[in-house]
Amino acid sequence: SLRTTCAGDPVTYFVRAARIRREIEAIALAPARHPSVQGIQNIFRENARRLWHWTEDPRVPAENNAAERAIRPLAIARKVSHGSQSARGRETRSVLMSILHTLDACCTDPEERLAKALDHYAQDRNANMFARLFGGLPLYVPTQ
Repeated sequence: SLRTTCAGDPVTYFVRAARIRREIEAIALAPARHPSVQGIQNIFRENARRLWHWTEDPRVPAENNAAERAIRPLAIARKVSHGSQSARGRETRSVLMSILHTLDACCTDPEERLAKALDHYAQDRNANMFARLFGGLPLYVPTQ
């Protein structure tokens, strides 16, 4: 990987990352006839501001393998259980898994934090659940 081959040499990393970015951007902007290729190109065109953080910071991975691995158990569970049978069930599962994975990434005991937040909610239905769940945690909030 780029990070591995350029470890300890930030100048080389940034030069190579910039070259890779230019090559990808050229492909994304090149004319294409096939609708599937055009669709992929549009992903790069429409999301450009979100795609290139890895070229500016070697600590940011250029791929989403960690995210893919993190959701694999959920995908398998959904498959073997035949998924949620309703739109509301799918949305509930999606929200719960997002909360649990975020807590798992940001705090040492996600189950305890979730349990305390739910206990607090049982006592006060007007409680700010976001603040209860994530207050004081180092969360990344993208800027526009």
